[in-house]
Amino acid sequence: GGTQPAGWRRANGSLWFPTAQGAARIDPDRVRRNVVPPPIAVESVMVDGASIERGGTVELVPGTKQLTVHFAAPTFVAPDEVQYQYRLRGYDDAWSAWKTSRSATYTNLDPGSYTFEVRARNADGVTSRSAATQSFTQQPFFYETPLFWAACVLGLVLLGGVTYRMRLRHLKARQQELEALVAERTEELRELNAHLEDKVEEQLQTILREREKYEA
Repeated sequence: GGTQPAGWRRANGSLWFPTAQGAARIDPDRVRRNVVPPPIAVESVMVDGASIERGGTVELVPGTKQLTVHFAAPTFVAPDEVQYQYRLRGYDDAWSAWKTSRSATYTNLDPGSYTFEVRARNADGVTSRSAATQSFTQQPFFYETPLFWAACVLGLVLLGGVTYRMRLRHLKARQQELEALVAERTEELRELNAHLEDKVEEQLQTILREREKYEA
């Protein structure tokens, strides 16, 4: 130790290192592969920056803006090289890329049911036997519920019905006004016609009398 290089690679591929107890040799062909599937668990859940109790189905109140899930795969063999892959079913059914980050964040989820799934793989590429899961339900505002929209549709139907009935009533009243006006005008024309007939008859009688006088 204290000199360079502090290790050496021989032509056969073995690696030699100086230690306080003597030389140490590593044969890469005999290095054991970690074939133990890493365990995986959801450690905590944060909702809008506050930690909440997990387990079962977590109910998210209306207006929840941010959901963060923390997870880990406890191992003593190259823990910094453990990678994670996750997805939120109901939001994105595709698995994420493998990454060393141990948390996932989602914002402004739509009302509905979701299931978070996460799995891990160790430095030798061995993947967890099963994924760790956590279920969520995003509660809607009252105006996002099917009942609210059904009430809106019913209200529109009722409003349309009332408007239609009022329109029919208005048209019927207008029709009655027009019928009354037509009847009034018809009566006036009838009276005028009778008056004209009387005038014509009077004029005719006058002409006949004048003719008789003339002939006489």
